[in-house]
Amino acid sequence: MIALNGVKVPGSNTRVHANFDLAGTNQSGVGSFAITSEEGTKPKGLTISTVLRMDELDALEQITRWAEAENDYGERQVYTITNGLAQSMKIRRAKFAGKVNVKEDQTLKAWNITFKLVEVKSVAEKKQQQLDETNKGISQSPAKDGHAQTLVLFEAAEGQ
Repeated sequence: MIALNGVKVPGSNTRVHANFDLAGTNQSGVGSFAITSEEGTKPKGLTISTVLRMDELDALEQITRWAEAENDYGERQVYTITNGLAQSMKIRRAKFAGKVNVKEDQTLKAWNITFKLVEVKSVAEKKQQQLDETNKGISQSPAKDGHAQTLVLFEAAEGQ
């Protein structure tokens, strides 16, 4: 069972899958080293699939309204998620992202619906914001530091 803002996602045989990326880029070039750049934990996602009978058009319309809903600033609506898997992965709030698929199943006389939700204000995002605030004003830009260091080395070399 999964609910958005306290309203159960309609349908039967509802399934929830979660995913997230631990981003990084291979930095070893053509060598055999396992050197990667750490690029943080990206927002987690939920994929929800459910089945509606073909006569449950009101429920299909509800899912469509959720997907298309926007806040006062024209941004996609953010929903509070109620689900055991989401809770265990610390996904509290999410918004629709990507495709909403609705496929007709003539054999079952039903709609197979799949949609994705992407986490907003993730734990990783909050940690990054706290680090950014903590480090604000403490360090200089690499370009400025690098230039100053080059001048020091250049002056030291000229004196020899």
